[in-house]
Amino acid sequence: MLVLLASSRAAFSNFADLFTLFVAMLSGVVWMIRGARVMPAAIIFVVVSLVWVAVHSFLSGVVSWTTYGGHFLRMLAGIFVLGAVARPLELMVTWVIRLSLAGFTIYGLGLAAPGVISQLHALTPDAFTMFGGTLFGETLTSGWPRANWIFYTLAPTRWHQNHGFMWEPAAYAMICAFALWYRMLQGKLGFDRDNLILLVAIASTVSTTGMVALAFSLGVLLLHHGMFGMIAVMLTLPWVGLFFLQAEFMIDKIVQEFQAGYSPHMQWSLTRAASFQLDMQSFSQAPLLGQGIVIEASHALKYRPPSNNGFSDYLTRYGLVMSTYLAALFIISTRAYFRARVLMVLGMCMVLFLFSWSEKYFELPLFYVMSFAGFYNRRETPPEPDPLDRQGASRLPATA
Repeated sequence: MLVLLASSRAAFSNFADLFTLFVAMLSGVVWMIRGARVMPAAIIFVVVSLVWVAVHSFLSGVVSWTTYGGHFLRMLAGIFVLGAVARPLELMVTWVIRLSLAGFTIYGLGLAAPGVISQLHALTPDAFTMFGGTLFGETLTSGWPRANWIFYTLAPTRWHQNHGFMWEPAAYAMICAFALWYRMLQGKLGFDRDNLILLVAIASTVSTTGMVALAFSLGVLLLHHGMFGMIAVMLTLPWVGLFFLQAEFMIDKIVQEFQAGYSPHMQWSLTRAASFQLDMQSFSQAPLLGQGIVIEASHALKYRPPSNNGFSDYLTRYGLVMSTYLAALFIISTRAYFRARVLMVLGMCMVLFLFSWSEKYFELPLFYVMSFAGFYNRRETPPEPDPLDRQGASRLPATA
């Protein structure tokens, strides 16, 4: 759970570095107590990353120990967890569901009485509040007030959107979609309680990316129910299409974003498409090895605001070599962990890609857990029943 919270970018947000350090140290201690077993795939990835960082440091003549330290700290936190926790991905799903159930209470209260969210936000100590946005000198832009209560993030100006325990609604939809797809990869393709909780959680975010991922995931679930599912898809498809066309935060928003592209006034608040356009300018200058962890301002910008596109941001900074390497690790690891069909793994990758257009999750400790879980060889142990799964024990084999 601690790694999940460290990856939420909301829990202890004002102490994020210290909290990540604490999680890494704690998981490292448990990892050593439990035998300090290592994965060759993880060692190779760490070594390759060190070489990649060294090459960029040599070419640029700049070494940022703080930035590099944080980069490898998040990586090691994820790797240590694999040696400290018996069933990391199943436990991730369990905690996402638990935290979602706890958060539904406050979200529902906010829908019934929006003013309550503002009052609760006002009562929250400053140490647990955040604004977000982009800082230029002393000017903070593009954010909205939030306060994190561990299991829920309060947002007075966006009370109608469920933030869950994450930093924004789309990020919460993302983590719920990951949890849903991990259940689907296990073969849990029915509309049981846990799947319904995750589907409702995604819908409650009222986010563009979340709704697209919800439609895709729901379609896959229905198609696994034979003729009944096929008929259900055919009957609901027109209504889904109508919703996408009429909801202002769906097709209309997407089209406007791409039509707008990038213009100088966006320098203070880049859209996803504008970030992609600027990132591709930088990517074209160093497509293989990337620009490095820190991207400097280009000739097009006096200031280089952080990219709001997770996919193009990672591709620009890490280049094709490291990006392809990480993608291959994730695909191989996921298939090995769940022993799932290739099409289902590709479906999971499609969901990953959808959310990468907006969310920066590639360097979160949780994503490193996801990317290496399948490479960890575990001793034979009987499967433990999932306390939130009414179907009983996991369908996974004892070893993964």
